[in-house]
Amino acid sequence: MKNTKPSLFRTSSWLSLATLCFGMLFLVHCATPTPPSNGQNALTSCTEDDVANPTFFGPLAGEDGQLKTKPEGSFFVVSTHMKLWQDSNEAMGIFQQVMAGIQQAFPKSEGLLAASLIYSQKCGYARTVSIWKDYESMSKFVVAEAHAKAMASAPKIASHFRTTHWEEQTNNWPVTWDTAKKKLLDVEVRVYTK
Repeated sequence: MKNTKPSLFRTSSWLSLATLCFGMLFLVHCATPTPPSNGQNALTSCTEDDVANPTFFGPLAGEDGQLKTKPEGSFFVVSTHMKLWQDSNEAMGIFQQVMAGIQQAFPKSEGLLAASLIYSQKCGYARTVSIWKDYESMSKFVVAEAHAKAMASAPKIASHFRTTHWEEQTNNWPVTWDTAKKKLLDVEVRVYTK
């Protein structure tokens, strides 16, 4: 059956879009995670070799999905990585429901410069990189109504999660997936239990 909805992004599925939005969930935590217990291993023990070359979308991405236009001045980057409750139809259903609301809100978000999304079905990993004009734009998206609803559902959707954000300078353009992944290595993994 042909998808009649216009594609907002060059990704393999709308689940990837939802992953980006969901990744932003954890900039503000609304659930208290349990202490990490080997959380790094849960997010590094699987090789995501089922993921093709990720592309970017947004105002600073070219038609080929590569970052082209350099932003003026500094900008903010968010990198996220989570392991979904992939073995639970209920969790994946909730994930899709909360992301439907975010999917409608996301294109209206001011200040998003570019983003890239990865979902590894093999590993159950979802990763995102998003680039924002400034901290205020990034924060405004995080507290938006659709996003707040998704945050409340976070522990029902992911077992492990880590995120980080940082201010970057134009001399470090373009942002790469390698940089985004390295920035996450020293970040505490939040572990949620069912």
